[in-house]
Amino acid sequence: MVTEPTSQDYATALDSGSRGVISYPLNFENLAARIQSAAAWSTSLRLAVNREQSEEQQFGGGKMIAVASSKGGAGASTLALHLALEAAQSSGRKVVLLDLDLQKPDQSILLDIPKQRDITDLLPVIDELSPRFVRDVLFEHPSGLSVLLGPK
Repeated sequence: MVTEPTSQDYATALDSGSRGVISYPLNFENLAARIQSAAAWSTSLRLAVNREQSEEQQFGGGKMIAVASSKGGAGASTLALHLALEAAQSSGRKVVLLDLDLQKPDQSILLDIPKQRDITDLLPVIDELSPRFVRDVLFEHPSGLSVLLGPK
């Protein structure tokens, strides 16, 4: 949120994975438009994941578990990783760990995996998101866990 958005504000927001910028003071129309845009993106991503599941095998509905912390160093990333690893090993279902820490995404460090592709690689194809695009960005860990890394 900025008082007078500049081109640098937009560039910084996009570099950190934002979907838009809201100017201050807030008004209902701008806020509603940004929320609707985020909801549409979320729906597109969910549809792409559901199509992938139906293409590979039918699991039924999926579950999402969010682990969050208000400050760094509290162990949220480590806890999320261990929950995801346990779910992947014990459930027999496809598990995707999504690292959305915008300040310091560190799942690539915790899993010792190369950070070649991340969630920002999906932005150019957001309007035509498909299981193939999502699969291309996922890192398949030897444990069976798929990881969508946070932005650089």
